[in-house]
Amino acid sequence: MAKTKQKIGRYGIPRSLNIKGTRYRIIVAPEVLMNGSPVEGLCDYPGHALWVKVNDPTTMWSTLLHEIYHAGLFETGFAQTSLDMDLHHLIVENLSTITADLIIKCFFSKKKG
Repeated sequence: MAKTKQKIGRYGIPRSLNIKGTRYRIIVAPEVLMNGSPVEGLCDYPGHALWVKVNDPTTMWSTLLHEIYHAGLFETGFAQTSLDMDLHHLIVENLSTITADLIIKCFFSKKKG
């Protein structure tokens, strides 16, 4: 199987990701709306798209991680259980925050250890 180079879009955000065998497009837009209200990001499960609002790079990457976790829970079937949406969102928010903190500390921190 040939390896292909990942296509990177604006702001260093990839144009798509494979999440549990499903290709999700990543759309970076100046405005993202959910039910008519502005949001930082959105996971469109049926459309297999992750939307991220243009913002500072840290916020955009944190938002992308957040939406990736939403997609991951959906693609594994976890989101289709009787799990309360508030709990679902709490899990996603905490996982994305922990991941972002680890990435920053491990790869971008000037302090070692």
